[in-house]
Amino acid sequence: MTAHSPFPFAYGNLINYSTGLVLYNPGDITRVPYSQNSFWKFASGDWTNLGFSAVAGTLPADTKGQTAYYDGTNVNVAFGTSGNLDGSGFYGGYSGTTSVYNGTSFSTSPIAWSPTTPTAAPYPRTKCMSTYVSGLGKAYIFGGYGQRGILPNSQFWSWTNGTGYAQVSGSLPKWRTDGMFVSDGTRALLGFGNANGPMMFNDLNAWNGTTWSSLNTVNTPSARAGCAAAFDSSTSLYHIWGGYTISNNKPTFQHLTFNYSTLTFADITAAQGNNHPPAMHGASMAYDTTSSQLLLVGGSDAAGNLSNTTYAYSGGASGSWSVL
Repeated sequence: MTAHSPFPFAYGNLINYSTGLVLYNPGDITRVPYSQNSFWKFASGDWTNLGFSAVAGTLPADTKGQTAYYDGTNVNVAFGTSGNLDGSGFYGGYSGTTSVYNGTSFSTSPIAWSPTTPTAAPYPRTKCMSTYVSGLGKAYIFGGYGQRGILPNSQFWSWTNGTGYAQVSGSLPKWRTDGMFVSDGTRALLGFGNANGPMMFNDLNAWNGTTWSSLNTVNTPSARAGCAAAFDSSTSLYHIWGGYTISNNKPTFQHLTFNYSTLTFADITAAQGNNHPPAMHGASMAYDTTSSQLLLVGGSDAAGNLSNTTYAYSGGASGSWSVL
């Protein structure tokens, strides 16, 4: 076991930063977090709480449903709500500025937004998805809930370090939340997720910086939401783990891989026997370049019990899980 662990959580943000993995936990399913317990770094096989003396400056607001993303230089924390995660709460999307972490301290980005100027910046939202595409030099934000519930498809935005937000127009995939939004450095893949509760997706869409394309995948799995996903650059495979499926609406421990070059999914669950994390939704996963393995942390089981155990996976399509 790791000597230290983040507090139990679900639906956090695990990000591959330049000096290790950064975890920003925007609060579990029911509570608003205490910000000093919400920001962690994983390096050299252990977690460090950056919410106390390790980080200077003003921490992000104590809200839930925030998103965090890397932009090639900094980790940015934005959005969220102090109401309900479906946008029906008091704020229905936190209206404020983007908090920027530069590896040493937090500061407030000079690029702010207001719900009264949606043409200049994103509408306030919660539970949106974000990813950074290094080859394009941009982070992207998709989906989420707004002040009146679901956001329209037109709400797709990019973030460029030093410039800020820009709305991306054109034909878009269906709106969603709790899906997979992951980059391999060249493109971003958006898939799975849900909309309006029971409506789930099993599509996969690729963004190349100019247009979206719907992928005709092979061995396409069932629709699901709340799954964890990451790209393993050592094997060029996407990994999709857990979530809840449309067949029984309960968490699963199913482990899938996706090969973009062949557009093929593979279910590698059986090869792992009983050596895998328990069935959960809302876990966070990222590829740790310093240890050359996937890390999975957090999540919720069917009874709502939250996890803070850290699991590691290595070995490509024939690998195995271990508890750190």
